[in-house]
Order: sequence, then structure tokens, then C-alpha cells
Amino acid sequence: MSLTRQEVITQIARAEELYKANLYVPMQPIMANIQENIEILGESYPADTARYYRIYMLYIGVFEELNMPVLESYLQALININEILPSDYECVCSYYKHCEEWVYEKALMTYPYNETLHIHYALKLQEEQRFEEAISTLKYILECYPALTEARFLLWEVKTARIEQLRISNEAADAYELLNLASDTHRKEILTPLQFDDNLDQADQNLARIQLTLWSNKSIDNKKQWISEWRHLELTDTTRFLLADYAKSFMMYDMVSQILAAPKEPRISRRKLYQF
Repeated sequence: MSLTRQEVITQIARAEELYKANLYVPMQPIMANIQENIEILGESYPADTARYYRIYMLYIGVFEELNMPVLESYLQALININEILPSDYECVCSYYKHCEEWVYEKALMTYPYNETLHIHYALKLQEEQRFEEAISTLKYILECYPALTEARFLLWEVKTARIEQLRISNEAADAYELLNLASDTHRKEILTPLQFDDNLDQADQNLARIQLTLWSNKSIDNKKQWISEWRHLELTDTTRFLLADYAKSFMMYDMVSQILAAPKEPRISRRKLYQF
């Protein structure tokens, strides 16, 4: 059925209404009519053409068997007519189990501060067990948006998965990576051997031991431990900041001021390996 330009636009609007109402079956003939007549819009009406591309991308997503090549082709069409929006990338990237790598690369280069795109990409990396890349991606977006709770929860999951990946690996694991991961996830069973491991410098062994105590004792006991022992130890800046944050969370501000009074200079540790 041949349609005029105005009729095509009306059909697109109708399809948008049906999609919002979750009425996908009535959309089928309408989408077919639009597709047969989309050339009438031509290059003169890119905004109207983009509306059709977007509704068709959403329409594709309602089917149980997702046709990702077609979805990506419509995304590329939006790029070609210079009508691409962040939501277009978000739509395609949300299918992280199927979406191709190039889409994420293009999306993140175009919108480097889009938190939704970064989370979708981190989910893809997690799905593919590329945990180190996922951790870097989530850390970056949390630097941009520190209050992004969803990213924090996902970061904890990815770090936990990375620990398990290291534990079952036949290759020797980096002791410092393990320490950082176990510290961030409060994995006491990982921290316990690290506090005595010679692959770590003394200051980092102290970090493992202090964290074990922090996550096991009451706050008042930890304050006593600081006064009697910890302030006399060699502490990394990481340990000092950890203790300061802990003390602040319990409103022990006198302890915070003592901890941060004279922080040590940053030092570069020689990387060593830890074998399970």
C-alpha cells in the first residue's frame, strides 16, 4: 500500500503509541507499511527517518530470538544520517550477551561520560569473564559519578568473580592484586594467608592484618588497637586512608586526625606472585 509522506509519519506515531502500550501484534502490519514506504522520506527528512529507525530497533527487541545483525544495521543507519542519540546506543548495548564489541567502542568514544553505556559494557565484559577490563571500566565511571550505586554493586560482583578466577587458575596469581581484591570485598579467607606471605612487603602484610581485625572486631576495640599498635607500624597510604574512612564512619574524629597527621610518602612496591 502506497503512502504519502504525512501518512508515513502518522503511521510512525501510531507505532510509537502501540509500543508504549505493549501492543506488539498490532504493530506488525503498521511496521510493514512503513518499511515499504520509508523511501518517500528520503534524505530530506532525516529526523523522521530516524524516528522510524528507532521504533524499529525497539520493535526488534520484543522478539524472543533477537536479530542482532539487523539491530546493529539500524544503529549504523542512524550514525550514517547523523541522527544518533545516546539512547540509541543504550538500546543496542543493553543486549550485552549478543552485542558486538565495535558497538561499545563506538558508543564510548562518542559518549565517554555516559554511565549507562559503561555499565552495559561492564556487564558484557563480566559475561565474557574479562574481569580486569570490567573492573577498570567500572572504576572509571565511578570516578566520574561516585554516587552511582549500581556501578558499585556490580564492581563488587566483578571483583568477587575475579578472585574466584584467580583461585581456580593454574597460573601464579599476583599477591598485590589479590590483596586489593580481598580488601575491597572483605574476603577474610583470602586476607588470612596474605598477612604472613613473604611475597608482600611488610607494610602490605600489615594492611592485610589490619583489615582482618577491622572486619572482625568492634569499633572500640579497633580504636584501642590503633592507639596501642597500628600507629607504630609501617603503613601504606592505602592503609591510612582505609583506617581514616573507618574511623570517620564511626565518628571517631580524633582518630581520623591522628591517622592523617603525617602520611608517609607513596612508595612503589616490587610486584611479586602468590601461589594458592
